[in-house]
Amino acid sequence: MAQLRQLNKSKWFWCSIVIFTASIGLLQFFVESELISNHQRQLQKIAKLNTTIFNQIYVEELEPAYRETQQTFYQGRQPDLQVTILNDQNKVIVHSPVHWSELSQQQHVSNTPEIKRLTLEETVYLARNDPLTNQANYYYAEKFDSPDSKSYIIRIAVPKKAFSAVLNNFRMQIAIFIIVFVSFYWLTHNMERRNILKLASQHNLDLKRKIAQTANNYIELQNASSCLAVANSTDEAVNISQQLLKNIFDGTYSAIELSDNIGQGDSIHCWAIRTGHSYSATSPQSYCQHAVEPLKKYKCDNHLCYPLLAEGKTFGVLTIMFGQDKNQMVKQEHETQFEFIAQNLALNLARIELKDKLNKKANTDPLTHLWNRRYFFTHMNNWRQNRDNTDKSAAILMIDVDLFKEVNDTLGHDAGDEALKIIAQALNKNTRDNDVAARIGGEEFAIFCESIEVEQATLMFSRISKYLEENPLRGQRTITISMGVAFYPNIPIEGDELIRQADKALYVAKERGRDQICFAPSTKAVRDVQATSTRKS
Repeated sequence: MAQLRQLNKSKWFWCSIVIFTASIGLLQFFVESELISNHQRQLQKIAKLNTTIFNQIYVEELEPAYRETQQTFYQGRQPDLQVTILNDQNKVIVHSPVHWSELSQQQHVSNTPEIKRLTLEETVYLARNDPLTNQANYYYAEKFDSPDSKSYIIRIAVPKKAFSAVLNNFRMQIAIFIIVFVSFYWLTHNMERRNILKLASQHNLDLKRKIAQTANNYIELQNASSCLAVANSTDEAVNISQQLLKNIFDGTYSAIELSDNIGQGDSIHCWAIRTGHSYSATSPQSYCQHAVEPLKKYKCDNHLCYPLLAEGKTFGVLTIMFGQDKNQMVKQEHETQFEFIAQNLALNLARIELKDKLNKKANTDPLTHLWNRRYFFTHMNNWRQNRDNTDKSAAILMIDVDLFKEVNDTLGHDAGDEALKIIAQALNKNTRDNDVAARIGGEEFAIFCESIEVEQATLMFSRISKYLEENPLRGQRTITISMGVAFYPNIPIEGDELIRQADKALYVAKERGRDQICFAPSTKAVRDVQATSTRKS
């Protein structure tokens, strides 16, 4: 055991050495980079100072005679600092180390690397050897404009050895710090190792559990998403989402409210819908008004609201309610999943709404907004094929507008359209909720009614006729209708028999003077309709 412990100590010692070496290299890189950047900024400040001096004393017209600028920089020169200024033709007009009489010998400066690179860069900072003195220098160069808007270049040069001393000093300090740090780490590592391994083991177990739970949740979410994608109605989509929330999120309660129940405009009672993003409330003062009662019901303290937004429309809000003890768990682990459910539900509500609109548009007459011929016959066939309707009675009421051609010929086709709209309004207002009224072509209408008797059909005809009498076309012409009725099971519904018999009854009503209702005979054997007719009372 002792040998094993010694082996472990040796192992961690060498690890410390590796860390120490790597740390020195890394920290040296960052420190030197920062020092170099700082050195560049210092040279930039020196350049700015000398630029200011130059702009104050330089007068281009006087220079050839007096050389005042060069003399000023020459007299103020420093042993470890060179200042060089070139004009826009790259001619040297200031070089601080030399007398003005030697200035013409310094024109080689315009061919140095730092000056050439200024054609591509705003500022240049580099280190190189001076070919004349064979001394390593740092060079900083930049362009500047004089008060008279002329372009110049200033170059600052300083010996590299002074800056190298600063770098070496910092390297030593960093090395001492790393040695102390690694030593301390080596001493404390063995004491902490056991606790760290224990915590790591527990953390791994918790992490595996959370990963497994999250994976299961996302499988549930994916399954629910697939179910939502085939939901045929808003209620079905809401029920699927609520069941999902109930199954996979323990300790939380949910409520889904559609926009019709939350208010509009300033009366909207949900901050999530007002702001357009999720909203969290942890105190009664911040609760959304629509969540107050559910929070009391489930005895919860906190709630999250997610707006159901899709295609630029708000469909409602998903509210998640939970106790204070679940606050951290919900916000750390489940917020993304709640957001996913809300977005998925909103997209499917938008899909269902669009599907319903398209279906209604495809099955609705564009002029009267009644059901069209296709929907009427589809509904009748579906009703016939439904086994639950085997013992039920039904009737088809065929309607035709009296003298409709005369309306078109005398008042125009616009008036004919208005007449059809008035009749549609009459049908909507005087039929039952489960009756299907449709325009099946031209001036012909039909109504499919479940569980209706002769007296009820007659009353319906009277009410429709009365509505038309009270609402004349353009206030001057009363529209009348003729109606033919055939009943099931008195007449078979298979094929077109029921419709044909209702149509024959309608024809009889027309022949007997219009503006009346006629009923088809009860037996299929009678070929000529001996219909019972009733005029409106």
